[in-house]
Amino acid sequence: MKITHLKINLLLLLSMSLVFITCKKEDPPKETATPTATTTPPAKTPLDYEIDYNVNMIYSVMVVSGNHYAIGLGKSNPTWVDGAVVTITQGDRVIQKTTSSTGVVSFNGIFKGLVAVNIQKPGYTTLNYLVSASGSVVQSNGTQLDLANLVSIFAKDDPASSANLQGRVSYQSNLTNELREAVPQNTKIVATIDADDPTFKSSYFNQNGILIPTTSTNGKIVQYAYESFFYDTTDAGGNYSISVPAGIAGLPFRLSAPDLVADQDLYENSGVSGFNRKVTVRTIFSSNSTSAPTPVPLAGGATILFVTGSGASASANISGSGELEKINVSNGGSGYSSAPRVVISGGGGSGATATAVVSGGIVTAINLTSPGTGYTSEPSVSLISGSGAQLSAAIGGGSSIKSIIVVNSGSGYSSVPNVTIGAPNLPNGVNATAVANINNGRITGITITNVGSGYTSTPSVIIDAAGSGGINASATATLSGQSVQTVSIINTGSNYTGAPTLVFSEPNVQGGVRATASAQIDNTTGQIIGITILNPGSGYTSNPSISVISGSGASGQAITKGRSLTGVTILSQGDNYDFAPEVIISGGGGTGATGTATITNGRVTGVTITNPGSGYLFAPNISFFAGSGAQASVTISNGGVSSVKLVNPGSGYSGAPRVIIVPNGPGGGATASAVYDVNTKTISSVNVTNAGTGFIGGNVPSVAEPFSIIPNVSGDKVLVKSGMTYIRDIYYGTGKRVD
Repeated sequence: MKITHLKINLLLLLSMSLVFITCKKEDPPKETATPTATTTPPAKTPLDYEIDYNVNMIYSVMVVSGNHYAIGLGKSNPTWVDGAVVTITQGDRVIQKTTSSTGVVSFNGIFKGLVAVNIQKPGYTTLNYLVSASGSVVQSNGTQLDLANLVSIFAKDDPASSANLQGRVSYQSNLTNELREAVPQNTKIVATIDADDPTFKSSYFNQNGILIPTTSTNGKIVQYAYESFFYDTTDAGGNYSISVPAGIAGLPFRLSAPDLVADQDLYENSGVSGFNRKVTVRTIFSSNSTSAPTPVPLAGGATILFVTGSGASASANISGSGELEKINVSNGGSGYSSAPRVVISGGGGSGATATAVVSGGIVTAINLTSPGTGYTSEPSVSLISGSGAQLSAAIGGGSSIKSIIVVNSGSGYSSVPNVTIGAPNLPNGVNATAVANINNGRITGITITNVGSGYTSTPSVIIDAAGSGGINASATATLSGQSVQTVSIINTGSNYTGAPTLVFSEPNVQGGVRATASAQIDNTTGQIIGITILNPGSGYTSNPSISVISGSGASGQAITKGRSLTGVTILSQGDNYDFAPEVIISGGGGTGATGTATITNGRVTGVTITNPGSGYLFAPNISFFAGSGAQASVTISNGGVSSVKLVNPGSGYSGAPRVIIVPNGPGGGATASAVYDVNTKTISSVNVTNAGTGFIGGNVPSVAEPFSIIPNVSGDKVLVKSGMTYIRDIYYGTGKRVD
């Protein structure tokens, strides 16, 4: 009822004003001349809206304070804004008037069509809008149109009707620490009224509101915006505070911030030596959502890996005769330093051969060099790149022998030869002893059984002669400190078709240099037979670990012609499967086939077809999916991994993946476990089970972060009310590097 009475009062007030205007034509404004009937008007307004010069228009505006009255809700009694300058523009006509004590102003001498309206008053927000008279009700004489609109402006300097927006503005100008730096002083933060917000329109916008008076109708407002904006500049700590007007029903404001440019410090992964190189890069920080931040380099600290098993692949077996046509790469694997050997077996035929093509460490193609004969089903395809090699490194120091390097592995040794080490230099010294390790007639390493003492210079090492027709092996002992002096081959491995890559762990002492070495293989047996140290490195206080990387995970699928699905052949069992992956059957021209995987000791050993499907014209693709996409970053504190932040929960997980924390520099021993959400098949969190030791802080955050406003409510908008303070911290994120 209150709203109904208010509407009636508004109707009466504006009706009386308009009746007076209609009965007594007011003089034309001094600023312009009244158009005559003989004036030849332009065809269109500057905005290309048609103007009907046959229909005169009287347009009235009622201006109300939105601080105290909400048009759409009828809250409180209206507070009229008098003395506001209202300027209307139509074509080449500009008319300007001032609102009365009741907030009303009326214009005649204009025509049916689009009108631009500007409302200004000192201490109030400036309003601009466009109103269209098209389709409005014309008076009975057909030559005059009465229109009216009720609009709101807001007092800017009224303490009783204002609110405060404040917060801290930060960005990541230094990724080598765990802080968010304050933006430069005097960074401008701007707040503007969002007239497009649905809350604003429902409260302060009467596009389809009250008809005032009954002989008039509302003009159709097609554009509506406030020109005024409010801002503050940040202090030295990055803090801002903006006083803004508040509406009685809340007033939506949108926050915006300018682009910034700064030199950003970060760690860069520069290779085996100098792993954590600190660099400074020119970086742009922007609120523009299309300017995605640059990925943060994985350097320093540690990397989180989610292991769900990998490398398994299979081919579908289909009935019917055919010939071997080609070999598809089911999985390109990774880390190949040389092309693996291709082994084709089974399928009822023989003689097929192929070679693998490696690019960027990945198997990209398998070329069939001979199609073979007699194949009645798909043969299996295996890619063998060598595996099983294990190495250990030793460092020197003191007066004892720390290691013995095999200079020449020799050949023809049918039994373990004796190793004789020269006597120590000092009195009462103890003679060092060692035994040789042989494999396929070669000496693959020498193990020291007693390091001895009293050595001040390198002793001689003598190995018994090889058998008849063999080649004698030789070795040398070393004594120097804090660098890698030798690498012992614990297990030679097998099936290496090219020299694998050797990666030493990071030195223990800050500023140390990572050691490098190369491996030699026996092309006949595919075993590692020797290690050459290329750079002994420095800063090692304990024996470093060595990783032998030769590529893994690649597999191939042989294609033959046929028509019906009969089973699944495992081509590559993969490894590290803690739970059975999902079996995905696709293509082949048919539908409906499903299967479940069986795992044994972390490998896929079989697939049971639960539904054979129908309509398969050729072998469908078989793939295994155990989940992917999970990402996490670590926080380093006091040399250990203090927490793991889940950045992306991933998708499609069949169980909790194994979590591996890989040092990107020194440090080790950290462990963690993933928490699996069975309902969403995602990772919900990661718990640190052992912090480890010796880690250094890397890039923080380790994953790129975009521009954001915190807390994020309705995007970057805030609905403010009188007397309230709203905290919105602005974070520019990690930025986009341009150097």
